[in-house]
Amino acid sequence: MRRVLLCALLCAALCIVCTACPPRRPTTVRAVGGVLLDCQPKDAELYVDDRYVGVIKHFRGRAIRLRVGLRRLQLSRDGYFDHFAEVRVVKGVRQKLQIKLRRQPF
Repeated sequence: MRRVLLCALLCAALCIVCTACPPRRPTTVRAVGGVLLDCQPKDAELYVDDRYVGVIKHFRGRAIRLRVGLRRLQLSRDGYFDHFAEVRVVKGVRQKLQIKLRRQPF
C-alpha cells in the first residue's frame, strides 16, 4: 500500500514539474551551403572566418557545410605561403575549389 501511494505521489510530482516548464522555442534552421576543397598539400589547415576548422585530408572529399553568406577561407601549412579566398556560400549549393599552395623558398 505504501509503495502504491509513493508511486502515485511521485507520478503526480513529475506531472506538475513537466507541465510547469515553459514550452521550447522552435529552433531556427540556419541556411547552409557546401564547399568542396581539393587542396595540395592535403595536410593544409583550413580556417573559415578566422576560426580553425580542421585539416583538409580529414574531410576525405566531403563538402564542408558553411552558413550562407560571404566567407573568408584561409589555407595554411608550414613551408608554404598562406592562401586566402572569399567564397559566397549559397543555400543548397555545393561549390568546388581547387587550391595549390606555393612553397616558400629556402
